[in-house]
Amino acid sequence: MDWAGWALFGLVATALLTVVMIAAQLGGLSRLDLPLILGTLVAEDPDRARVAGFVIHLAVGQGFALGYAATFALLGIATWWLGALLGLLHVAVALTVLVPLLVGIHPRMASGRAWLDRRVGAARRARPQLRPAADRRLRADRRHPHGRPGVG
Repeated sequence: MDWAGWALFGLVATALLTVVMIAAQLGGLSRLDLPLILGTLVAEDPDRARVAGFVIHLAVGQGFALGYAATFALLGIATWWLGALLGLLHVAVALTVLVPLLVGIHPRMASGRAWLDRRVGAARRARPQLRPAADRRLRADRRHPHGRPGVG
């Protein structure tokens, strides 16, 4: 196995992935800041956490590159389409399994659902017409001295 090629591939691929993630975040396409998330495992200050997280991300990327290289060696074939297939599998597992699990494991990570609930709650407070009809009826019943309007 070409160890120098594996190490270089791991560094280049992880750096490229990081650039794509930062560009997506700056473009408003994603809120995921993986270096910050990883770095807050070891540092509370966001600036230090990003630096630590970038180093952690590079190390984890090297581990994934080793997995890719081992798969290529095991199968006896190393083509771009096999690498792309492994990459798609990697992304699918990361987004559907690992990122949702981080909420329960990571000490400082809020869930996407909590973020959504806060946004919906704020929208409902700002615009009462967005409240469900049953919620509006309940509030009207509480304000009326005899229960439902028109009764009694």
